Amino acid sequence: MTKEAWAELAPHIADGMRKTADKHSPGWWAMEVLGGYVLLTTSPEAMRAYFRRRVLLLKEEAEPSHVGQT
Repeated sequence: MTKEAWAELAPHIADGMRKTADKHSPGWWAMEVLGGYVLLTTSPEAMRAYFRRRVLLLKEEAEPSHVGQT
């Protein structure tokens, strides 16, 4: 995925999340946890789109498989 494609898709994804969140908890913030793909959290346009729709973006570690192992 390119930065431009993500910036174009992000508002649509955030709109869908907002619509679902408003059915269950109107006015509350929603949260999406993204995989470690750096591009998803480095696009200012995408981050703004999520913020404007009250969706908090979190990014997990780039290679989280070792985190859950004991």
